[in-house]
Amino acid sequence: MITIHTTIGTKETAKNLTSSLVKENLIACGSYFKIDSIYEWKGEHIEDEEYEVVFYTGEDLLEKVVTHIKRSHPYDLPKIVVFEAKYILPEYDKWVKEQTKEVTMKCIKCNHSWKRSELKEYVSFLSKCKKCGSRLVLRY
Repeated sequence: MITIHTTIGTKETAKNLTSSLVKENLIACGSYFKIDSIYEWKGEHIEDEEYEVVFYTGEDLLEKVVTHIKRSHPYDLPKIVVFEAKYILPEYDKWVKEQTKEVTMKCIKCNHSWKRSELKEYVSFLSKCKKCGSRLVLRY
């Protein structure tokens, strides 16, 4: 498991970015909190409030998460820093892996397959095929 850190200007933007990554199964979860930042940018001394955002994901998803952050981030130069954990509670590591595993649903009637991220809704045994309306079954 790795953590990916970025900073962002508003709570709403931090929440939206985190939510979009969770919905696409690219991260297991994320957290954000207000920080005070001091830095130089384009020759100007800046003291500003920002949000530190931390994403928890598998190492195999690093490239996809970074691409998503860069595409969605409002800053010209977003901070993207990755840390590898020295220790992870095994049960938590297992949960992160389960949350970021790509799940496929298959229609029992038309046999069309849907990735969980394509359905854009909570996937359950009641999920319906967007093509024919029949029930979907889980396939890992």
